[in-house]
Amino acid sequence: MPVNVYWRDTEQTIMCFDCIGRWTWKELIDATHTSYDMADSVPHRVDAVVNLTDGRYLPGGAFGQINTLARRGRDNWQLGVIVGANQVVKAMITMFKQLYSESGQHFVFAETVDDALALIAAQREQAHSATEAHDPRP
Repeated sequence: MPVNVYWRDTEQTIMCFDCIGRWTWKELIDATHTSYDMADSVPHRVDAVVNLTDGRYLPGGAFGQINTLARRGRDNWQLGVIVGANQVVKAMITMFKQLYSESGQHFVFAETVDDALALIAAQREQAHSATEAHDPRP
């Protein structure tokens, strides 16, 4: 299957979507439904890496499909890092983020999976620091 989804870590906090070759929306939707079950199986925050390194394009109908998938995400989903996107894909996702700001705010870009993991770690640290700053306990 050209779109695979799996846990990146044993703690089940980071999902990876590997989009390989000329993948289809049906394949991504099927993988996304699998990811819903995965996210629902854990009580904590889940981030995602969408790796387009080996499948650097978006099939037709991108705006509607991405918005539908993003709106149906899970409550514990946070950051989605898109890796290896070419300029066309970046332009499409950037336009999507502007049109659908609520759905799009959780998506960022990285050049490599390692960069994506670093972005996730930094965002988690920032969220943790903000939580500690608002903790009323002494």
